[in-house]
Amino acid sequence: AVLCQIWYAACGGCDDNETAMSQTDSDSDYNFSDSDADDIGLDRGYAEFLVDFTDEDGCHELWQLQKSVSRLKLNSSTIPSAQCLGAGLAHLRVLWVNCCQLKDLNGIGQLSNLTELYCAFNEIISTKPLQALRQLEVLDLEGNKVTSMDDLRALSKCPKMNTLTLEGNPLASHADYRGRVSCLLPLLEYLDDLPAEPTSSS
Repeated sequence: AVLCQIWYAACGGCDDNETAMSQTDSDSDYNFSDSDADDIGLDRGYAEFLVDFTDEDGCHELWQLQKSVSRLKLNSSTIPSAQCLGAGLAHLRVLWVNCCQLKDLNGIGQLSNLTELYCAFNEIISTKPLQALRQLEVLDLEGNKVTSMDDLRALSKCPKMNTLTLEGNPLASHADYRGRVSCLLPLLEYLDDLPAEPTSSS
């Protein structure tokens, strides 16, 4: 696997179409230092990458580049499994992996400090691996393949979760979808960008 291209984007300084620095996989020995970040005015807490994991070897490159990053955007990368991310990114608090061809979330528990996870428009079927994320507050699973309402019980193990997006999944077409989700996750405040339905016990 190779790190195909890297963007270090300034939080508030660059928009999504601007790049502060770019690199191709031919520059395999490149190291981006803190002084480089200072020179171009970047927020070292945030980084945006485009990666292609054809196997798990590429994880090690990503870990080395991400020691000081707490918010990481990997949208439109090729990441077949969350296992690719590994324990080397355990310090992350916010992760975007939208449109990454993700088929499963196995191994996501290694990112135990995540408070926000955005993994829309992938091929995820099960939410069970997410039960290990006890700090998770915001979860976006829009446009995936979650079919089982019972599978959502795993999310009740995330005591801080208050915002969930599930629209575009097969289970969203179930009868009384919103009511059933609210019953399974009574602490939820927002479901699909709308206030969650109150449960009978609230």
